[in-house]
Amino acid sequence: MKSSRNAERQIERADPPCASTSDRRGGGDGAWARRIAWCCRDWRTLRGRRTRTGGWLQRACRPLAVLLCVSLAPIALAQASDPRSNASPPSSPSGSADATLQGTLKKISDSGEIVLGVRASSAPLSYADAQGNTIGYSQDIALRIVDAIKIRLHMPDLRVVNLPITSANRMALLGAGRFDLECGSTTHTLEREQTASFSNNIFLYGIKIATRRSGSIRDFGDLDGQRVVTTAGTTSETLLRRMLDVYHDNFDLTTQADHDQSFAALVRGEADAFVVDEPLLYAERSRTAKPSDYVITGTPLAFENYACMFRRGDTQFKQLVDETIARLQRSGQAAAIYRKWFEQPVPPNGNNLRYPMSQELRELFAHPNDRAQH
Repeated sequence: MKSSRNAERQIERADPPCASTSDRRGGGDGAWARRIAWCCRDWRTLRGRRTRTGGWLQRACRPLAVLLCVSLAPIALAQASDPRSNASPPSSPSGSADATLQGTLKKISDSGEIVLGVRASSAPLSYADAQGNTIGYSQDIALRIVDAIKIRLHMPDLRVVNLPITSANRMALLGAGRFDLECGSTTHTLEREQTASFSNNIFLYGIKIATRRSGSIRDFGDLDGQRVVTTAGTTSETLLRRMLDVYHDNFDLTTQADHDQSFAALVRGEADAFVVDEPLLYAERSRTAKPSDYVITGTPLAFENYACMFRRGDTQFKQLVDETIARLQRSGQAAAIYRKWFEQPVPPNGNNLRYPMSQELRELFAHPNDRAQH
């Protein structure tokens, strides 16, 4: 009698013969058949078992068991015959099954590449070395972000494509979807937020003047009657034109396509002053034959900040970029990158900018943020 009861318990615990491994997890084409088999088996077990209730349980369950077996059988057969029930879920081309990817991350995952907007002449932030490779402070940060994207997408072999851009065409190229990320010398402004998204700030600086040491220009009030050059498409151009149009300052303003050409105009004597971001002035001066002939001067016309730029409204991508930059800044890695490019000899000529980190930049590294200055 005892052995008979143990056998019945084993039958109750066992999977029905039609149940596969996937059935035991609740899926697969045998799921409905498993339920029917259990129902009918339970009825057979009850039917052959003596109970202390004198058989009332068997009599009560008989109609229910028969009804379930009859009504569920067509459903089980239909599901078992459907080939779609055995299909495996499609895999992601990148090897990642992350269905939450959106915007830029999804584009990168689908294409297998990330396109970086890079500068040819924004030393020491983003510029080309003697071999044509893009290097610099901002480029180092961009590549750290690329490393974070590789980890996020499980794509260690993600291809990196560099697209040359300028101050004049960068906004249009971003709007046309030509690149995914730009970390160069782009100023984060409230106006530009209307067409692009920006990361946590990566650099703070003032707009100043480069001029000949032998000249008379020492501040912005000395520009009256002088020939001033700046780079087209920069916030410096916007501020200088405002000085002419709103404040009626009196100087002759011209623009060049990039920073090296603007400084070259100063060197050739075609301009008396070059106005642009202070770190760019230090870099261009260091590349001249006689850096000591030029002075960087003036009360800053404005304080601004560089940030990485990408497609407007891409909150998922912004979160990854911001977290990466904040980690670099808080860990001291950003400070090490700064020293590498602003306080040590840099390619291609081994010049040292000797541009010490400002207290404002130290505070930014301690408290990362994405605030625009104006």
